[in-house]
Amino acid sequence: MLVRAELPAVVLSADKPWELAMPTTHSAPEQSAAVTFADWLAAQDLLAASLKAKHIKATHSGHHVYAYQPRLVVDVIRDTVDAVRRKQPSTPR
Repeated sequence: MLVRAELPAVVLSADKPWELAMPTTHSAPEQSAAVTFADWLAAQDLLAASLKAKHIKATHSGHHVYAYQPRLVVDVIRDTVDAVRRKQPSTPR
């Protein structure tokens, strides 16, 4: 029997939309098929839901959250590790 273990996860999403630079040679159907920022955010919501993870959307950041907000990333990692440690039974030393 395969047991699926849940891994702790937090999804950090950029909240500053990007602008897609569309060459003028694209036709209308190709442009309408482009991914929008709203589409990407919806995908991030799905990712968080599938992982049963907290989703932090207010990052005050562009795409590379770790570069724009390193303190936030470090804090989220530490909080996640602390939460995992709290749920584990203590081991005798």
